[in-house]
Amino acid sequence: MHAPKLLYIAHRRAGFSPTAFTARWRQHAALGMSQPRWTNVARYLHADRQDGLPPADNPVDCDGVAIVEFRSEAHRQHHIAQEASRLTMKADELETFDGPVGRTSLLTNERPVRAGPDGPFKLFVFWLAVGDSAGHGAQAADAFTSQWQARARQWKPPATAQDNVRFVQNVPVQPRAERSAGLACDGIDEFTAADAGTLKAHAEAWVRDADLHARPQMVLTRVVVLHDQPVAPAAS
Repeated sequence: MHAPKLLYIAHRRAGFSPTAFTARWRQHAALGMSQPRWTNVARYLHADRQDGLPPADNPVDCDGVAIVEFRSEAHRQHHIAQEASRLTMKADELETFDGPVGRTSLLTNERPVRAGPDGPFKLFVFWLAVGDSAGHGAQAADAFTSQWQARARQWKPPATAQDNVRFVQNVPVQPRAERSAGLACDGIDEFTAADAGTLKAHAEAWVRDADLHARPQMVLTRVVVLHDQPVAPAAS
């Protein structure tokens, strides 16, 4: 079974400069990691937004992306059941962000597409299937998910980047039509590399070649690993 992975888009509270927000976001993270429930988390990253994407890439207007990887679904359930910690973090969210994190979060399962080295840069592509205006949102999202994953398996990246960029797809645990809240998104591509330029060219080639019936938005980030205690493999 996949270990659940939560991603959220961070928007700073009014009054914070980008630099001040980053410091406050790290404080929020430190508070979260100090809670007793944090033993349920395997990995936690902040990905700070970087400039460099042209308007043609439809960049996301945000301050960064957070990634929380739980040890298992059972651990996630135990995590969210800790009411005292939950209330503490909810209150601190309102001192940090422009609203509750739940509005911009998405619970996913990670699906590896192409292995590659780790690196300080990540580029995310947030996909929204089109079709809602015609009243076929659920059908459009289902068709998108199938096509999105199939085309990723078949895609041949640029020769100059194929060994230097890691590519995973974050597949929503619930289809958008079944979610009552959270980020309006049908899938998130996540590219990782040591060089931002290579990463950008790689992601742009993928979006162009995939030719999906969906609207992509990108955000280029630099990663800070705040917590990394991977799940130990099961004994044989």
